[in-house]
Amino acid sequence: MSVNSSRFSTPEASSKFVVPGDRLFPISEDLKAGTGTYELYGYIHASLAGKLHMYTSNDHGKEIKVVEVRRESEKDKSHVMPYVGCIVTAKIKLHQCVHPGDVILARVIGFGENLSSYLLSTSEDELGVVSGIGDLGEKLTPCSQNEVKSVVTGMREPRKVAQIADLNR
Repeated sequence: MSVNSSRFSTPEASSKFVVPGDRLFPISEDLKAGTGTYELYGYIHASLAGKLHMYTSNDHGKEIKVVEVRRESEKDKSHVMPYVGCIVTAKIKLHQCVHPGDVILARVIGFGENLSSYLLSTSEDELGVVSGIGDLGEKLTPCSQNEVKSVVTGMREPRKVAQIADLNR
């Protein structure tokens, strides 16, 4: 895709401030996601906090509009939302998500370095802990979105529980 020299922002678009996750426009053949946006479930969404901009581009002889979100200041432009394959630093509390011995539902998102290990994700609501084993060896069952309960002692422990309707009753 080559960008025309006639780059512009519509007045109504450039005055609109958006935040990450805002649904901006439906995806169409003449409207594409640009910098600071992403496509998901048929819509273009904001991936940055900033002002909405649109410009015309030439894609193989066809004019299309590109939707972008730009930050207010130049110094903020180097900080973008993570993308697939990006390495990020984050502080998590893994002990509040899963414990050794938990039975989980997870999506395989890739393979490890030697193809005998897997990269798993429990980021979707339907994925997470299905059951577990407590400190005393007793069975733990889901009792809420973020807790499992011992069937023997009734003690509760934090977990990222899979949200499966029949399972969580």
